[in-house]
Amino acid sequence: MQPKVCLVLFSLSSFNRAWTQILRNLGIDYTLCIATSGGVGANIQTPQGVFAANSSDLRGYFRQFDAVILCENTSNLAATSLINHSVFWMSWNDTEDPAFLFFHPHFSAAITESGYNSNFPSDFPIVRPDPSDIAGTLYAADGGSAGIFTPLEAPIARARGACVLFPTENTRAHVMTICNTHTDNIPYYWRLDTAKHSTLADTAYTHRVARNGRAGEILAVPAPPTSSEDTEAYPADCVVAYRYRNSFWLPAALQRRPGTANIHNPYLFWLLYGLQFAGVRPRYKLPVQIETDHPLQATGTGAPYNHGIATQMSILEASWDYMRDFARRKGTAIVNGVVVGTKHRNTATTFHWHSLYSTSRTQAERDAAMRVHQILVAGHREGATPCGVHDHTIGSGNGYWSAAVSANFVRHSGMRYGAPNDVPIARGRCCVAPHVLPAGVAGADAQTVQVGDTELIEWDIPTSGAGNTFDLPMDNIHAARIIIESEIEEMLALGFGDGYCAGHRYTNTAANNSGGECYWQALKEFGFRGVRSGSACNEPLLTKRVAPNRFWHGFHLIEDMAVDIYGAATASFSWGLFHPSAPSGGDAVRFLNLDHSSDISSGWTTNPELAWRAYRRVLCQATGRWLAMTAVTLGGAYFHPIHCLMPVSPSRVLDRFDGWNILNAANQPHYNHAVELLENMDAVVRLLPEYLYWGTITDVMDHRERVMG
Repeated sequence: MQPKVCLVLFSLSSFNRAWTQILRNLGIDYTLCIATSGGVGANIQTPQGVFAANSSDLRGYFRQFDAVILCENTSNLAATSLINHSVFWMSWNDTEDPAFLFFHPHFSAAITESGYNSNFPSDFPIVRPDPSDIAGTLYAADGGSAGIFTPLEAPIARARGACVLFPTENTRAHVMTICNTHTDNIPYYWRLDTAKHSTLADTAYTHRVARNGRAGEILAVPAPPTSSEDTEAYPADCVVAYRYRNSFWLPAALQRRPGTANIHNPYLFWLLYGLQFAGVRPRYKLPVQIETDHPLQATGTGAPYNHGIATQMSILEASWDYMRDFARRKGTAIVNGVVVGTKHRNTATTFHWHSLYSTSRTQAERDAAMRVHQILVAGHREGATPCGVHDHTIGSGNGYWSAAVSANFVRHSGMRYGAPNDVPIARGRCCVAPHVLPAGVAGADAQTVQVGDTELIEWDIPTSGAGNTFDLPMDNIHAARIIIESEIEEMLALGFGDGYCAGHRYTNTAANNSGGECYWQALKEFGFRGVRSGSACNEPLLTKRVAPNRFWHGFHLIEDMAVDIYGAATASFSWGLFHPSAPSGGDAVRFLNLDHSSDISSGWTTNPELAWRAYRRVLCQATGRWLAMTAVTLGGAYFHPIHCLMPVSPSRVLDRFDGWNILNAANQPHYNHAVELLENMDAVVRLLPEYLYWGTITDVMDHRERVMG
């Protein structure tokens, strides 16, 4: 039986297309139904007719679905109607009835409609929120501080933190969790009527979604603190997810807004969780994978850490040993973009080649870098840490076609396009389509050049001569071939065996610039199947855009999403979760705008709890970004290792976060972004075995082709 759900919404003008995009990616069929109003008297417009919300006809219509999803939510508890018509469905509890999924539902005591209040189940165990008595009906969450906007508008920043305990699975995970919101811009959790819950928990109930055979089930609660420093604890009657018979009361899943389906949906864990426990079995599971840029690189040696190069390399060595082992254990592949071009075109000693071989580095520093390199090469060969080309030495330093001309370009030697071979370096001064080219007009050096479906005859073509240094126009396939071959030559010299992440035939491009059609064609010629790419794929020139579906003649253009914890425009590396003296964007809290009402910065040095608050928010934000990239756009999340790993304690690199009990070299809380991010996502994957699995970039590209048809 094919999985099928019904989405009930009020207006397409505020409908988030991510709902349907995620369902398509999962292979779940869906039907959209429109409520004519938010009141109990609403009619539901379906493809099979218009039915009253309380009619037996609608109930019969719903029974063809595995689940019915209520898509609407509001940030105003004083609203008197929104999904009032759904009150009837809470009593449709027979085994033939579907599961009903309520995300961030509006069931406020402010609803005055008699038809709603008289039909609301008297045994429902979650206390209805009352805007005139918020403190008595809800629990303020995440410190109870107000944000600048409603918490539901936290697309890729301004997250609210939550560590959630799933009692049945005995698993803790950091996932963005907002049960209700109000005009005060504070997130809230629900209050449970324990007497009603106890009765439901003792009442036998038969339905496919009742895994415990009872009418009521607590699905998730705020996790109790693991440290005496962390004082954010909640009473025993606080819940964040509950099953009432066949209705699921769940936190927000997707923001209510119009627009295209994109990655700005960091709460969607709860959609996948709700679908799974509603018994909706997708045709496809989604592969989870992550990438890094610059896996071996050094960064600044100054304040606040003053880490020397050897110390930085030891941090990378321990972290890469962990990541390689993680990838092997989980069956994933952590793809890495190795900064190439420095063998020929750049003498900066921070990058990969010079970290290994520059005499400006001490032997001890080179030896330390070599140990990291050997882990990467071994992981590349076994498939755990496959590496590909990533070139910041060309154009403006931002990769493929990031400048009109790459001045004083130095190419490699040998192979097809290296010195001393005299090869084309720019378009011919004459370019004519073959079907309009008169016979005998083309010059003696004429050649056919094809990019995609476009074929031209070129002649009078500028060439390189026998030298290895020249100004290289970047807007053509000839330049792309020279550049890519030089990158591959360096990868071979480094011992990787190829430049496209082994069998994955993929890489993540420098600055997410894939260069446009000429570069895509050249990459295909060298055996690549896809690359990670920004939408504007040759910044700062901005003359090219990727195809709307990110698929060009069989070549994948994977969407990008950084999950870094610093802003590269203002800082050379991360100053940690928070640092009182960090520059703008220099620490995770500043970079991700997580200091709601200054509730982290104002007491950082005096209140140890705030480190845990920062930790929760950072991890929820990064995980939400990664999960949205996985489920909505089938893209590639990535981070920069050394830049995000500087906040670790050099003597306890792999230790889990423990607040002020473990300090780094700046006397601030130790935090290993790689360990925390991977372990938290692993908890998410374990919670969602029907929907997620640890996969590879090949699995992502395979799945894109599958669902794109």
